[in-house]
Amino acid sequence: MKLILSSFLLVTTGAVLPFLMATRMLEPSFPLSFLSYAASLSGLALGIGILVSCASSHYYGHHHDDARFTEPVGSRTSRRESRAGSLNVSDGDLSGNIVTTPKGPPLR
Repeated sequence: MKLILSSFLLVTTGAVLPFLMATRMLEPSFPLSFLSYAASLSGLALGIGILVSCASSHYYGHHHDDARFTEPVGSRTSRRESRAGSLNVSDGDLSGNIVTTPKGPPLR
């Protein structure tokens, strides 16, 4: 939530500063224009990054407080053993992922 608010603040600063310079409420200068542009660009980039992160975690169903992320990277045996009852499991994938296929008659 803090990142969203800081992103909004940066984008708003990047929009308000040029307006104040155009109405001559602030003296236009190169450093102030550069600060305005940098604030607007960084706020936009931060906002898009937050949006992509939230959308991808929602789409893929990953939650950082989920127990799946607490197990060590190399411990795949527990998942392999738990899936063995309803799935055929093999290590045939070159990327290291577990390949699973449902049991039953082959598809035609």
